[in-house]
Amino acid sequence: MPARAGPVTWPEVVATIGSTYEKGLSFFDDLDERIKATKSPQYAAGNLGGFAISLSALAILRGCVAVAKQLAAVAPHVPRIIAELDHPSARDAAIPTINALSYLNVVRCCGGRAPAEAEDAEQRWLDQLAREARELTEPERHTLALAACAAARPTLVPTFADLKGLPDSFVPEQTFGFDVPGFAAYLASGIDRGATYQDVEPAWLDFVHRFPYKLDARSLDWPALLFAARAVYVLLGELPEGEVAEELHKLVTGA
Repeated sequence: MPARAGPVTWPEVVATIGSTYEKGLSFFDDLDERIKATKSPQYAAGNLGGFAISLSALAILRGCVAVAKQLAAVAPHVPRIIAELDHPSARDAAIPTINALSYLNVVRCCGGRAPAEAEDAEQRWLDQLAREARELTEPERHTLALAACAAARPTLVPTFADLKGLPDSFVPEQTFGFDVPGFAAYLASGIDRGATYQDVEPAWLDFVHRFPYKLDARSLDWPALLFAARAVYVLLGELPEGEVAEELHKLVTGA
């Protein structure tokens, strides 16, 4: 088991980390102005890194009502964000693209409105990031493996998870401990082979249970958990996409 340095049980995480993110929201009060002031060759989405992490965390820990105002504040900038990342003016577009993917995932999981082009953008950006996967850090790649699951792109998962391919067969009710690539490949295989929520529930609940340790070790962050939830609840559990964050919120808080 990884060494403990911070809260690693969900009651501790909900109480302590949730409050920290709530207090930190004021840092983004001027985000609208910061985005407007960003000029080429910088990307508007470059401003969304900590923001997307905070919104993912609060949607999970406090529910979507806690982030509704912040989601709405950025919404007018989404067309610009998509246009810039579809036609990058510099080579270092990977991190802004991950930021944008994570922000739009919160929008989806909270039932928010995103432009029609955002759906196609997710698919294009995942393809683009797969081509650059070797230049990304391990936490970034593992997050994108789960994002590929959420976007119903199982064939991209091995690229992000550093695997030779998906499993040859799908075995229901497995668990994977702290093996994130194995868990991502399992979800991808389940999506590819028509598995149900019941088939993956043990793996999913085990992943959620262990997530605070991954968070504490900084090997995964909140967007990864929300991407995984979208894959599990929507593609395998047939839950409406806009209910994902609230379903995960109920799971981790016991509400």
